[in-house]
Amino acid sequence: MEGIGHQNKRKLPSYIEPRDPSIDRRYRPCPKRQVNLERVIQETCEDELNGLSVDLTDDDDSAGNEVEDNTVSVYLRLRPHPHTDNSKYQIKDDRLVVNCEETTNHFKKEISEKHYYFSKIFGQDVSQYEIYEGCIRSHLNGLLTDVGSTFITYGTSGSGKTHTLLGDYMEPGIVPRSFEQIFSQNAAYICDRPIVKLQKRIDQISLLTDEVAEHELAISQYITSQAIEDYETYEKLHDIIQKQHQFEQIENSDIQSVNVWVSFVEIYNESVRDLLDLETNRTNLRVIANDGESFIKDVQWVFAPTAKDCYAILQYGQERASYAATSINDYSSRAHSVFYINVVTISKNSEVSYANYKFCDLAGSERVKKADTQGDRLKETQRINKSLMTLGRCLTAVHANQKGRKLVDVVPVRDSKLTLLIQAALTGRERLSMIVNLLPITEYFDENLNVLSFSSIAKQIHVRKAETRMAKRQSMRFSFSINALTSPSRARVDHVQCELEQERLLDEIENYKEELNQLRAAMFDQEVALREQIVKSYDELLNKRNAEHQRKLEMVKEMTKRPYEARIEILNNKFRHLQDDYDDLSEQYELLEKENEALKKKYEEVEKT
Repeated sequence: MEGIGHQNKRKLPSYIEPRDPSIDRRYRPCPKRQVNLERVIQETCEDELNGLSVDLTDDDDSAGNEVEDNTVSVYLRLRPHPHTDNSKYQIKDDRLVVNCEETTNHFKKEISEKHYYFSKIFGQDVSQYEIYEGCIRSHLNGLLTDVGSTFITYGTSGSGKTHTLLGDYMEPGIVPRSFEQIFSQNAAYICDRPIVKLQKRIDQISLLTDEVAEHELAISQYITSQAIEDYETYEKLHDIIQKQHQFEQIENSDIQSVNVWVSFVEIYNESVRDLLDLETNRTNLRVIANDGESFIKDVQWVFAPTAKDCYAILQYGQERASYAATSINDYSSRAHSVFYINVVTISKNSEVSYANYKFCDLAGSERVKKADTQGDRLKETQRINKSLMTLGRCLTAVHANQKGRKLVDVVPVRDSKLTLLIQAALTGRERLSMIVNLLPITEYFDENLNVLSFSSIAKQIHVRKAETRMAKRQSMRFSFSINALTSPSRARVDHVQCELEQERLLDEIENYKEELNQLRAAMFDQEVALREQIVKSYDELLNKRNAEHQRKLEMVKEMTKRPYEARIEILNNKFRHLQDDYDDLSEQYELLEKENEALKKKYEEVEKT
């Protein structure tokens, strides 16, 4: 029994003899790299259903190439500056080497290198033309097969983000060049009148009536008329852009017509404001997210028939954006701005697709102490830094989730209005391109390291191929009429049915006109009777008020007269008493006068004697 009990006892670990290697995790055979089996199985099933062959090899080179093709495009642009510190920044192909000074345990500074990889690096001598050709042009070539893209300029305050996006008179930015490319390549299909428009939901497109189209055209003409000088400026920009890029018209037999709509918003202190709102007092707009897409409720979409109009609308909104001077930048953006270009394409078979291009000019990240911000500027800086931090958290979460971990992090896109607006790009539904602007001087070295670390995370994010966005079929009422409105050829339309439909519609219009005339006559009679009743009631009320006013006036007069009448009576009594006294004194005076005369006579008689 003792032996049995001794055998059942758990053996204590020995500190002399080593453990069995099979149970020591240091000697276990581990896979060379982590593989998410659930994802592999899911992708394999999807590829088999699509009729594709999948090669699950462990070739690191092929895997690396696939990742490179599907990652977010992150470009680096160095701003020219006379005090550039070339000892800390070195460009080696698509790699930026940064020399950092680190303090060791012996309080000695040692030089260490940090390497940051980009899709492409543009040096200080690179022009706006090269930036556009290398970063943007390829994204705007197709319409029917395009789903849109999001372009972000990111960097510290004063690093040249707005210049990259908008440019100046001599060096146009990527946004004016995008206008020219869209309208030049699709000149044969661009409509000068609005036909279709996006509704409140981003995927709802409706056919516009003539009345609504005239209203939209009037709004566009009003906004563009406010920027007459900008038309002259754009003529110079147009010549520069066409001379550099030489955009040519693209022939596509599947496209029937194209409508271009633009909008412009800014995110100021975490509030979305419409820069194209015609009202003087702009209200904060609400951002609504649904199925990974976001749209701004009640935002003003403006129809743009030409590239000149696009530029005028851009300048109209730019003049209403929030700018202020800080110790770092005399003309600093105090809000994130997002410019939308929505290209709605109608194909020959009446199918509608759209591509939404977002150009985001992020406000510069800055340190409060260095920028010396106070009051409103301090509040703006805090909100800007918070939204940029949320963007970094979103990119970190997306990158962590794509590593195949079992625990998936929630991407906090709702923590900031900026990330909520671009969540389609953050979640891989749209192509994302980021142009990181860097000011390579010693003063901004710490801020530049934060910017480079941020961009390195974005560079590792994979994006999946997005499907072409098609409008919902139920939203296209009377879809056959699109061909009649936009295409000269109607061979496929049944003329007999069209004539019958036309007669029915004409009869229906006549009935509606007759009913409308009857309603107008009834409304006119009702309006006349109502006006007479209102006038009569108003006269009665006016007479009643006049009588009441007269009564109150008489009462006030009576009350005002009483104290004065009493005073007059008192004065009259005093006057009467004084008059009586005067009469008595007059009589006494006469008596004394007579007595005086008598005494004088007696005196004279005495003198004579």
